[in-house]
Amino acid sequence: MQKHNPGLLSVSTDGIDALRQAQAPAGAKRDMLQMVARECGPKALLSIGQEINQVTYDPVWRSALCSETPAVLFDKWRRFEVFAHSSNRMEIDLVTENSARFRRRATSDTAPTTPENLLICGLIIGLLEGIGCRNLWCDMASQLGGSVRIRQQCAFCLPEDPRELLTSSWTIGWQAHSISQAINPPENSPPQVDLPPVEDLSLAILLETITDLMMLDIARQWKTYELASALGLSTRTLQRRLAQAGLSFSQLVRLCCTNRLMGFTV
Repeated sequence: MQKHNPGLLSVSTDGIDALRQAQAPAGAKRDMLQMVARECGPKALLSIGQEINQVTYDPVWRSALCSETPAVLFDKWRRFEVFAHSSNRMEIDLVTENSARFRRRATSDTAPTTPENLLICGLIIGLLEGIGCRNLWCDMASQLGGSVRIRQQCAFCLPEDPRELLTSSWTIGWQAHSISQAINPPENSPPQVDLPPVEDLSLAILLETITDLMMLDIARQWKTYELASALGLSTRTLQRRLAQAGLSFSQLVRLCCTNRLMGFTV
């Protein structure tokens, strides 16, 4: 709103704690989105997601921007919705390695509003671009049939009458993906995990490498084969090496999660 129509801001947001004062009634948030749509236009709602990298530290968005791939990001989003947004869901179908279909729906009788859908669509675009998706495009369904390209060449482009858009359904594609250097800068080393003592030096080094990798993105639901592949090992070899250290894969995950939770409470 400061960018599109600063005169609408009747109160200062300075001094608001983004974590401790983050909650607001759902109705108030819908009313605000309706006001932004009315006063600033639908493109302003879509563009909110472009600011995701500028948000003051927040564990949810930090975790989302740490996603190694779009598939990891989508998995986190599904779990986040179950945890935090009981009335809304977004169905995500990863059609190809470089494209996905999205459909917003409600678990109650109240369907998500057009401003809500535009906000979420723009946020997903911002997150995908934030994790390294290049040459991204987005097609949104049209009431006239077919679809309208609303994002290309890093810009939003809406039809003359945005009301023709069916905002609950869209497709996003990207030409390529590369891990953003901003996700995990070298100086931001992961916390150390308290591991059981292991006499075998090579095994101890392997365990440290594993936990370092997992701690870089603790919100990710690691699969055994994914971790083994990242380490250049077969799944069976990884399981055997963990067993030699007296650990199972699930025990290692719990160790990392416990360590991260202790870090949040300090």
